[in-house]
Amino acid sequence: RFGLGLVSDFRGDAYFNLSATYTKTGLNSYGGEWRTDLQVGRTSSLYSEFYQPLNAESDYFVAPNVLIERRSTTLYSGNNRLGRYDFVTSQIGLDLGAQFRQYGAFRLGVYSGTLSPSLDTGPQFLAPPESRIDIGGYRARLHFDRLDSVNFPRKGFGASLNIYDSNTALGAQDNYTKWDIDGAIAHTFGNHTFNFSVKA
Repeated sequence: RFGLGLVSDFRGDAYFNLSATYTKTGLNSYGGEWRTDLQVGRTSSLYSEFYQPLNAESDYFVAPNVLIERRSTTLYSGNNRLGRYDFVTSQIGLDLGAQFRQYGAFRLGVYSGTLSPSLDTGPQFLAPPESRIDIGGYRARLHFDRLDSVNFPRKGFGASLNIYDSNTALGAQDNYTKWDIDGAIAHTFGNHTFNFSVKA
């Protein structure tokens, strides 16, 4: 599976992301899968996960995973761009979860790794004070999906709740909790389909 994203603000900033996904299914009698996502561009990343059901009905599963990512973010003061930073993340994780048949899934896991920030453009006094930040903690994800297609849904709705708990007991430099929720709904009127989404 391949994809290409192009973005422009029509004021001089433009970038692209080229992505590819490879999934190998049916690796064992319980239906193990190995999925790898590769992206190159403004955000470059490599994510790989081995998804292993723990019973024949695939009600429960374990999923070890690894992530290597380089992304950029820009610092502004009002409308003035002051600098741009690069972040390189190296992370390993292990998730345990349960499938709710055709309705969705719940995951609970731990992760650990490092984050390396650097100043790409901008005055030197904006450079990060540390070149390496340890990360680690717990994460939980509840996903509900009744959309009728992964790529181009014409009807249905779905929602996801993600919680990240950075914890110094698991090697993180700081304690904090991050919540992330999103939802989507698709509805078709004759030959026309509308997709609506929200994220907080």
